[in-house]
Amino acid sequence: FAFLFVSLVTASFTSSKALTKTNLAVLLAVLALLALSKPVNLVFALLLFAIPWRRFGSKKKYIQFCIAGILLSVALFAAWNYEVRNILVAAVKYQGNGMNISDKGQFLYILHEPLVYIKDIIANFVLVSPGTSGDAVLSTFFGVFGWLDTSIPLWTIMVYLLTLFWALIYQFGRGIIFSRWQKATFIVVFILAFVGNITAMYFNSTPVGNSTISGVQGRYFIASSILATAIFTGRKKILALSNRMMGTIASSAMIVVLGMTALKLFLRYYH
Repeated sequence: FAFLFVSLVTASFTSSKALTKTNLAVLLAVLALLALSKPVNLVFALLLFAIPWRRFGSKKKYIQFCIAGILLSVALFAAWNYEVRNILVAAVKYQGNGMNISDKGQFLYILHEPLVYIKDIIANFVLVSPGTSGDAVLSTFFGVFGWLDTSIPLWTIMVYLLTLFWALIYQFGRGIIFSRWQKATFIVVFILAFVGNITAMYFNSTPVGNSTISGVQGRYFIASSILATAIFTGRKKILALSNRMMGTIASSAMIVVLGMTALKLFLRYYH
């Protein structure tokens, strides 16, 4: 849903025609499903502001639609979480039994020490200081499966990373061109989603005030990772490769990565 919603938003950049009622209804429907999938995904609603207002016919309609989208997402999220509140409370109590884990206590701590919390996030997941779990996020984003006990080799992860980086650089001068405002919007939403995923685990899996944030896995960032691709757009080409050559490189690398993945899963679960 995250990838589909981002695709719908970016598709609106390429046309000068006004968005139809069907276009708007599909945007709201996918946004609603995205908001229901995970609380942190509410921030994706802000991407509506990246759509040029001219696509709506007037600034008034543009603002009304963006506000409606945000309110709809929040309302559906609130209604769903109210229905399952007992399950959520029981899960938090079970996971944090005897470990001084309290979402309310953690919330008050962040309000009291916001700069310390920002420092902890940077230390854990940006600088990856010794003793933190940030070094596991990258590997669990790409190559850890099952009950977190099945992983592909490091060289396979590196093949995937290098191919992904190569593909992102290849985007320059091709495809959709983002304006500065659109890039800024995508980057802000990415940062909010990044911090939101970490904060969610800080509430539910980390003792109050602990400087080491536990329980964060790379897969939590897959949905928001698509937002970072906005950085890798521009009018000037960087790589002078043909589409066929790029396709051959990417396809070959993915055959290797997916082949090793299938082999590891087979040996783990079926051999």
